[in-house]
Amino acid sequence: MLSAVEGARQRWLANSPRAYRLVVSQGCFCDAGTPFESRVEAGNVIAATGGVRSFEKPVKPELRTVEALFAEAERLIRSNVDDIIVTFDDRLGYPSSIVVDQWRETLDDEWTWRAKLSAVK
Repeated sequence: MLSAVEGARQRWLANSPRAYRLVVSQGCFCDAGTPFESRVEAGNVIAATGGVRSFEKPVKPELRTVEALFAEAERLIRSNVDDIIVTFDDRLGYPSSIVVDQWRETLDDEWTWRAKLSAVK
């Protein structure tokens, strides 16, 4: 799976827009919080909202750039989770979803990160 991540990263590096808007949401049985919404230019976050759970507790990890999505996918692949499925955007190569089942025999421990990117001019 790490080779798939590296291939997708190369596609991202070759095709990525200079500026983009990224929305990353978490789906789970937990308090998923509000989606991360970020505007990124040349790899730097220039505006950001969301990413907060109830009681103002931040959602972790903070996934505000495509680079952070790749890093989280790699971290999870290398971890001891039972199942992980990473799906990449066909055109740009960024991780569009990361589905995790931490313990196969346990209920309600699964979560999904979903990312939607749009180029900004």
